[in-house]
Amino acid sequence: MKYVGGRHPGSADVETVAEGANCQLYAYAVLDLFGRRPRPHRSSELWADPSYDHPQRDAAEPLDLVLFNDTDTAWGAHVALQMGPDELLHLCSSEKTPVV
Repeated sequence: MKYVGGRHPGSADVETVAEGANCQLYAYAVLDLFGRRPRPHRSSELWADPSYDHPQRDAAEPLDLVLFNDTDTAWGAHVALQMGPDELLHLCSSEKTPVV
């Protein structure tokens, strides 16, 4: 899997992640492997959707979506999956590959 910033939820031709994905699209593809299919929101839409809980980081459970950013805003936030108590799975733009 390679990081491709332009392949995000809502972009053209994203039926699969075979040609790459951004961190949001990657997280949804991993969730799909486990039968979980949240609405394919961008990070700011995830944060704004009132149908989702927004637990504190220490209350996140495995396969919960986790948003993080250098600022306090959700717009442009990275999306990762909670894997273990101190582990996130994220398709990292700087590494161009999934990292924990």
